[in-house]
Amino acid sequence: MAAQALTNSSTAHLGLAGKGCWTCKGAPHHHVTLSVRCDRKLPTCHNCARTQQQCQGYEVRLSWPKGNNPKRAVVCVPVATRHNTRNHRNLHFVNTSCLDMALYGYLSGLPQSVDISRARVQPKDLVRPVSTVWKASPHGAEESELFRYFNDIASSSLGIFGPGLTSIPDWLMATALSHNSPPYQAAQYSLLAVSSLHRYGLQRQAAQYKIAAIRALGESTTRTDLTFSEASLLVATCMLLCSFEIHTISETTGSWLIYLCGAGKIVKTMNLESYSERGEPVNVDLLAWVHYHGILAEFSIFHWRHGVIESLYGKEFGLDKPLVLPCDKSRRVRQLHFSTAHQSHAILCLLAEACYSLYEYQELVLTSDEYYSKLSDLRRRTETIHMPLQPKDGSSADESLHLTETNSLLQLAILIFMHRITEGPLQRDPDGLAAWQDRAFTIIRRINTCRHLFPLFIIGIEAQTDERRADFLNLIKRTEQKTNVRNLDTFQDTIVGIWNQEDLGADESWGISYTHKISGVISSSKFLPSLA
Repeated sequence: MAAQALTNSSTAHLGLAGKGCWTCKGAPHHHVTLSVRCDRKLPTCHNCARTQQQCQGYEVRLSWPKGNNPKRAVVCVPVATRHNTRNHRNLHFVNTSCLDMALYGYLSGLPQSVDISRARVQPKDLVRPVSTVWKASPHGAEESELFRYFNDIASSSLGIFGPGLTSIPDWLMATALSHNSPPYQAAQYSLLAVSSLHRYGLQRQAAQYKIAAIRALGESTTRTDLTFSEASLLVATCMLLCSFEIHTISETTGSWLIYLCGAGKIVKTMNLESYSERGEPVNVDLLAWVHYHGILAEFSIFHWRHGVIESLYGKEFGLDKPLVLPCDKSRRVRQLHFSTAHQSHAILCLLAEACYSLYEYQELVLTSDEYYSKLSDLRRRTETIHMPLQPKDGSSADESLHLTETNSLLQLAILIFMHRITEGPLQRDPDGLAAWQDRAFTIIRRINTCRHLFPLFIIGIEAQTDERRADFLNLIKRTEQKTNVRNLDTFQDTIVGIWNQEDLGADESWGISYTHKISGVISSSKFLPSLA
């Protein structure tokens, strides 16, 4: 290498390259006799100029030895594969999907013996989604994708308790996209608003869809010829907008209550409760959705001590009509008159009765004896409610187990709540309270997520040890990470605030009232919180 470098340097000052140009090296391909040697002139070869060829220069380049070059490396012939290869002409593409491949893997793992058992449930992710006829107009590709995202993912964040978590999104997707009149447009835009908010966060697109939904909702409510289907869609629109406001920021502005009251007003005006008595399954789930939020709204209103809420909302939001609250006394009994055939709906009725008993006792509607007697009866009914362990048709075993454990958490939360708000006979059973607490925190450690805040609120207050508090906070963290629900920082701060009150009074012989404690911490929020 040193000698070659010396030769190159010695010839460069003479105007000669250290080697011949690439054109002369490939002379046979350019019809130049091999006897012609490159004169190595710089910057180009004179031989190339004389034979009227383009000189390819002297730079280093990669080359591959020709087949007859003895310097060419010997390449061994590949050994034939052991398995028999098929003729490529017999190969063909398989038109399959990820679902088909997953189903094949599932079926391949089943035992070879034919065992047709009803106990075996097809995993939900291996069930083909029901095809919905979507009109190409007026929605483009981006909106169609948001509809799909809502149906697959965002619908799980709506705060629906019970079987409606599956039935309501399916009904919304099938019904809202079937027409293009204002009630249907209101549902469409509210679906898009929730989906966009869930997927991208609070941004311009989500706000625009929300505004479009409100306009279509306002146009629809002026009509006097609404059908049952249209009225149901308007109720769903109000609930979707309610969910949008709840999920907008960490601490909601409280405007969710306006949309919830709007949904309740439509239910009352259109007498939709009468349809549930005729066995309309979707309508029953829709009413349960409204009532669940209404029951928990009353709970927040009862404990949120910032003055008369009707006046506050009228001033804050410039309402031209009084706000009809869910806690209107004439509606409390009516809210209990929806189907209790499903276990989740029955639990909601028990929750409502427990809360209403407290309100009526505070309002001096019930005497102490009536109050304690009613709570004793509620405790007996709550303890004996049936919790099915078998998966329901159309749901996977994991999904049914999660629903059962969520129902169990709410059941235990109701029992603990009734025990705590009773400053009398029921307080004489500390063993019962300890057993409920143990069962509740066993479930909290076991489940991955819990989207419903009320049972978490009641049970979280009971965490008296660092271990249980850590288990509770870990569940909150898992829920935020895996479900993409609203920011739970404010909710967590509320629970921690109650823990702080407990710790501050740990050495005192007296304790702060349970209801006062809850009211004080909930009222520390500037806006009315939602525990749905």
